[in-house]
Amino acid sequence: RSLAGSSMQRRPGHAIAVRGSAGANGVPLAGPSKRLQYARDQVHGVVAAGTSTRLPAVQYEPVRAAARFSARPLEVSRRQLALVAPLVSFVGRVVVDLQMGREKTYRPRRAVE
Repeated sequence: RSLAGSSMQRRPGHAIAVRGSAGANGVPLAGPSKRLQYARDQVHGVVAAGTSTRLPAVQYEPVRAAARFSARPLEVSRRQLALVAPLVSFVGRVVVDLQMGREKTYRPRRAVE
């Protein structure tokens, strides 16, 4: 693949998350997509070698994006639901904890979530 765009510099102290690693709270992270993992592997290789390369320029075309996603309303709705459902569920549990007077007791459990 051809890489074009801005120059990448090595930044000490910045880690690249990899599949199977844990977040700051010890909860396993969801694995990245194959495309994201490929990109991370490429960046990791460049950083490990201490070289720099040109990254691909990201082109954003709002009219084209609007046309693409307006033609897929069911797919967009599914994605929105997949993003919102866990958040609503978590907030609901916190609200119930507050109403039941057990928020401080359950706070460590919710922090892990």
